[in-house]
Amino acid sequence: MPYYSPYEVFPQKRCLVQDVDEDLLDNFQSYLLNQVSRNTTNAYLSVFRQHFNKLVVKGVITASPFSTFKIIEEGDTERTTLTIEEVRTLASFIPKRGNSQIRQAFLFSCFTGLRFSDVKKLVYSEIENDQITFRPAKTTKKIVMVPLTDDAKSILENLSKHPINKKIFWDLPSSQVVNVYLKFWALEAGLKKNLHFHAARHTFATIGLTFGMDIYTVKEILGHSKIEMAQIYAKIVDQKKKFEMLKFPPLIQTDNIINYILSIGYQKKQHPNFPDSFKFVKSISDVLIAVVELFNDGSLQLIGLPIDVEDNELTYWNESKSVFDTDVINPTLDEFKIIENTFTKKR
Repeated sequence: MPYYSPYEVFPQKRCLVQDVDEDLLDNFQSYLLNQVSRNTTNAYLSVFRQHFNKLVVKGVITASPFSTFKIIEEGDTERTTLTIEEVRTLASFIPKRGNSQIRQAFLFSCFTGLRFSDVKKLVYSEIENDQITFRPAKTTKKIVMVPLTDDAKSILENLSKHPINKKIFWDLPSSQVVNVYLKFWALEAGLKKNLHFHAARHTFATIGLTFGMDIYTVKEILGHSKIEMAQIYAKIVDQKKKFEMLKFPPLIQTDNIINYILSIGYQKKQHPNFPDSFKFVKSISDVLIAVVELFNDGSLQLIGLPIDVEDNELTYWNESKSVFDTDVINPTLDEFKIIENTFTKKR
């Protein structure tokens, strides 16, 4: 990828709106990719595109240069999502910091899938017959229709109206300020999640798919142009399904497995220098049974539950950290595959 300095992108140091064309955007994107990450480049140019969309709507320009320019797509990143139980926890907890509209707007997005930019500009005239009809700030050419759930309607009914301002969430600060208060809210409510406003949009999609909403309906409500974007959320739900399926009772009696694990604990008690921890995997299906830490007295502690094993890469839920962990494994074939020294204790 060629490197462009700022002076090559903007040789005049100042650039008029009519000077921005596809070539300039391409050079600017290349410059950004040499300065910041792929996802940050996508974010910067997306904001840039929003401003040009507004100029088109206001009639300042007839067409946006972004209509023919393709912004680099975001790379795969871990998306923060909430379960319905976690949403209920937040809904029942009143944060001590920030104004009340931050909490109400976040929950409203959980029930509608709206972006922060669309929640912030939403006006009452865009709601009719229990449905939101609006043009997203990100893509003003598209009209999105979102039916309101009872929970979303309840939030609207409990909002105080401004005497002059027509916006519904008229007291929302900037997204940066909102995200700071959301993190405080999650901590106060006891949720170990990196909460930010866009997590509400992710949450709407994953909860909808989990409870049977059609993926094409999710795509339309979120205003996505491609089904592939909605399929990202389907993949997250599939991972959750794998985790839940582990609760299904096995055909084979587990007594032998339990006894085998206990015998490992007995060996640890007899030999303190025995390995500190094990991962137990069923050799037939490569499904992790447990991550167990051993103590010198022979006692055992279950540290993690499994999610998936693929290409010698093990993903499991770490209960102690409340995060997904991934380790590369190289198991030996036996009645059970055992991976030693998963969590080596400091001596």
